[in-house]
Amino acid sequence: MRSEEPVTFQNDRWTLQDARLHLRPYTHPHPEIAIAAVASPAGPRLAGRYGHGLLSIGATTAAGFDVLALHWDVMEERAAHYGVSVDRDAWRLVGLMHLAESKEQAYRDVEHGILDWFDYFQHTAAFPQMAVGDGTSVRECIDFVNESGIGTIGTPDDAVEQIERLQKQSSGGFGAYLQLAHDWAAPAAKFRSFELFARNVAPPSRVRPIPRSRPRRGHARRGRSWRRAIWPPSPPRPLSTRPRSPPRVARLAADSGGRLPPLRRSVG
Repeated sequence: MRSEEPVTFQNDRWTLQDARLHLRPYTHPHPEIAIAAVASPAGPRLAGRYGHGLLSIGATTAAGFDVLALHWDVMEERAAHYGVSVDRDAWRLVGLMHLAESKEQAYRDVEHGILDWFDYFQHTAAFPQMAVGDGTSVRECIDFVNESGIGTIGTPDDAVEQIERLQKQSSGGFGAYLQLAHDWAAPAAKFRSFELFARNVAPPSRVRPIPRSRPRRGHARRGRSWRRAIWPPSPPRPLSTRPRSPPRVARLAADSGGRLPPLRRSVG
């Protein structure tokens, strides 16, 4: 993805002969890469070695939450060892949420599908780190989500408390909070939850950002804010050396002898 020249490469699986991408990456020099992690240090070690981002998909599970700060220590150590830079702004924490204007409304919303979700993780999913207890009623499942910290079912204020809890546990901040998709609530209630998050949780006045310092090679930068998931910065686009076709308006003018054709108006 980073090479301007064709690539020739061969191993036990692939043979590339003068290979190049069909489309060049939009993000320069290549799409951002994040390595997944739950509880073990394998993900942070790999991300730190290559200077990639970290995707903590187990951030709110008991095992994943306890090692958040340790994972970043591993990132820093590996980055320093290999002479690369890692950035807290590229650290994404994943969690579960459903929000409504009141807790009572949020509890009613999740009656739609939370029991099916719990049944799947209790009896089907091969994901031991995602232990969800033995609840069999809607209220037992709601209480487990809120009391264990694996997620938030409630109001935007409850969501702010959850994110501040994760910020504190990360010991320096992280770059983005990502909501794990689920079908606890019906589509309309789920979309309303996203809207409440965007309007009442994401604005900068709700969660106090953590100060950051400038990154250095082999070191890490403190997280600017988890809000990058809501308002990501526009990636720089490299200048293309390939000739570009003239805009459509210019082509129309050229085709009509330098004058644009008259607009067609529809008469109703």
